[in-house]
Amino acid sequence: MRAAAWLALCSLCASTAAADDTLRACVDEAAQAMEARGARRVGETVVGFLREGEARSVPFTLEEAGCVGVLAVGHRRVHDLDLVLQTDSGMTLAEDVEVDARPYLRFCGAAGLRLVATVQMYKGRGEFRLVRFADAPATLPDLHRTLGGCFAGGGGMRRASADVGPAPPGRALPERLARLDGDLGDLGYRALGLERSGSLSAPQREAHPLSLEAGRCYAVVAVGDLGVADLDVSIRTAAGRELARDVARDAAAVTRLCVGAAEPLVAEVRMFQGSGAYRLRVMALDERRTGERPPGVEGFARIGHAELRARMTARGMAARPLGWGLIGPGQALGMPVELEAGKCYAFGGAPADEVQAGDLDLILVDEDEALLAWDVGPGNVPLVWHCAERSGAVRVVGRVYGAAGRYLVLMGEQP
Repeated sequence: MRAAAWLALCSLCASTAAADDTLRACVDEAAQAMEARGARRVGETVVGFLREGEARSVPFTLEEAGCVGVLAVGHRRVHDLDLVLQTDSGMTLAEDVEVDARPYLRFCGAAGLRLVATVQMYKGRGEFRLVRFADAPATLPDLHRTLGGCFAGGGGMRRASADVGPAPPGRALPERLARLDGDLGDLGYRALGLERSGSLSAPQREAHPLSLEAGRCYAVVAVGDLGVADLDVSIRTAAGRELARDVARDAAAVTRLCVGAAEPLVAEVRMFQGSGAYRLRVMALDERRTGERPPGVEGFARIGHAELRARMTARGMAARPLGWGLIGPGQALGMPVELEAGKCYAFGGAPADEVQAGDLDLILVDEDEALLAWDVGPGNVPLVWHCAERSGAVRVVGRVYGAAGRYLVLMGEQP
């Protein structure tokens, strides 16, 4: 019995050692492929073991300004490994949740920025290694030929989504464009002469250079024709840093951003499902139509502020800032306000830059904590409406998921 137990233990040790050697060789080959593209391996290699559903977070600090690449590599028993990069406050910066055992992501930032890389075992169990690279390329080099025997393949497909699927095609391209033009026009946007067109089949991509004016806010819209089921758009700098994206399952994608500095930008259109023609259009936000901007409203908050004012004004309400809130991920903050019976009100949240990647919700409760109105769906510019049946104090409660930072609450009121 004792001898058999020792033999089993020795066999397990030998198997673990062999797995470790194989994984080390895989990571070394991946590092060589990265270095051939100008990247430099930095920091210590993190080695771990995960079972299905488990995750491990690794904090680190950017040693120098520039682009850092993070690569996780799993062994053959690992079928699907996910990788997420966040700030130390919980805001998600980048993620790779494709079905494979070698997720890779890149982020460009300033020296001294504290980050957290989280590796999650979605399917399988086994060892993994996490390595970092300075001067990292935007995409991972093709590793299939050199590392084909190192780990299990994921099948080359995106993980099945939990939603109900793409919106059914119903309108042709000109109709979709006209509808979007009308919706965005109501929010203060006006079309510019910047327009591109093309045709793609899934999973093809196409990049279009953009020249946007510094200090202004824009909506970059991509609309597909009848055969397009799911079209995505991402706005990036020439260095590959992502500024905005829309990856909702829809044939139309709308990205919004405020340009801080004059620099070359690229709009990448990706056909995720379907095929056909598409049109890319740039619209500028005309803030003169939505009233003066209060102090402190800069960056992404400008977009939310202008759009909320436009929606309130369309209902005949006078909009004014109620106050700023500052909360952490999952926390709640209530702002008191007095309402008058028989009048209708609106309350909206305009997130600052640090909350842009999160989900901001607003609810309205009375003195007894009874729910009066709410906007708790996905998105970061919530808006609630309420007609008061009685006079008294209520609270506007804000909550942020996946981020931490400031947001401005706007109040609309019937004259």
